[in-house]
Amino acid sequence: MDHLEVITAVDIEALKNTETMPIALPSCSYFLNILYSPARSMIAAELPLALATDYNPGSTPSGKMNIVVATACIKM
Repeated sequence: MDHLEVITAVDIEALKNTETMPIALPSCSYFLNILYSPARSMIAAELPLALATDYNPGSTPSGKMNIVVATACIKM
């Protein structure tokens, strides 16, 4: 499940004890200047959390994971 920029506490609770993998896309948030996924809230709820590029020329023109990880560390 990706594009979690507007995930709520209720959504986070609903994901607990499921087989769904939350995926944050920090470079998408960076390039579109939108909210970042609330990674700390998801981690605090003991959810797994993956990072991905969402490489797309229209919204995320970079597929470089080093940018994704650095942006996640700084912004999330």
